[in-house]
Amino acid sequence: MNYQYKIKEEDLLEFQIYTASKSERINRKKKAGRITMTLISLFLLFNFYTANNIGMSIYFSIVTLAVWILYPRYFKWRYTKMYRNFILENYANLLDEIEFIEIHREYVLVKNKTGEGKINISEINSIIEVQNQLYIKLSVGTALITPKNQVPNHLEIIKRYKELNIPYFNELNWKWI
Repeated sequence: MNYQYKIKEEDLLEFQIYTASKSERINRKKKAGRITMTLISLFLLFNFYTANNIGMSIYFSIVTLAVWILYPRYFKWRYTKMYRNFILENYANLLDEIEFIEIHREYVLVKNKTGEGKINISEINSIIEVQNQLYIKLSVGTALITPKNQVPNHLEIIKRYKELNIPYFNELNWKWI
């Protein structure tokens, strides 16, 4: 089975964000930042409250609530911006270049402008389907990214990998929050 597509900046960005959302370290960082910022706001609220400064107490009550509610959005924005800059800095020469994939029983052949290589089927850990893409996760920690909007036969691709006994994970409901 053969297919080809072009990797876009948004495809790489979605993959980076998906990977980050599954990282325990990054999730701990998000929780720690949210708790730390909220505790700082609560500390300031408590100080102004004990000093009988009602105006500042009300202000820091609002700030504390806003920090607790809005910190996940800020975190999402900050990491999206960081990954976008990383992609533009490190992968700009690979964007909008044709990737060619050929699936065989023993290996997967990958060709792009940098060269070609064979990936043994035994080195493929899983295939993950998210809303816009398929990720063929490799044992070395990387993945082949397949944009579903450019590959009309993505269901056949999934079926082919399943036939090769590669675990399939449906994450169509995944969102970066």
